[in-house]
Amino acid sequence: MCNKKLSQTEKESIEMYLTELQVLATQKGELEQRMRRLQLAIRGILALTDDEDELLAYFVRLGRIVEPAGFTNAIRKVLRSSNEPLTAAEVKERLGDTGFSLAGYSNPSALVHTILKRLAKGESVSSVTKSGVAAYQWEVAGDDHLAGVDVRRVGRKK
Repeated sequence: MCNKKLSQTEKESIEMYLTELQVLATQKGELEQRMRRLQLAIRGILALTDDEDELLAYFVRLGRIVEPAGFTNAIRKVLRSSNEPLTAAEVKERLGDTGFSLAGYSNPSALVHTILKRLAKGESVSSVTKSGVAAYQWEVAGDDHLAGVDVRRVGRKK
């Protein structure tokens, strides 16, 4: 085993990089906090309408900016883990199982419903009727199992 130590120049470089990382981490935290506030403001205003077309348009825009790694992916995870179609209410109930928190969302039910409709229009989600209510299910492509990975194929509602 080698006992080579860092030079003073290397140590100074590491210290400089760590200091810069700390500054950036602080700025990142401040930016994320501001983004959360803006999202809450947007969601609060959107809670004033029940027009699904209007909600969908704004949530799509919001989703392109901030949601893909969050709410939408949590809903995808819920659908992928289910062997049966789920209503929007059932998806909402199961979101906690993914580790996703609905805290801070002024109207999570409307958002779940809107995201499900959007997914059914353009992703591997099909829409069916379950006890008179729309329900959604993730579709598995026939060749998904060839690679041993549960990869889903696009299946659009007809």
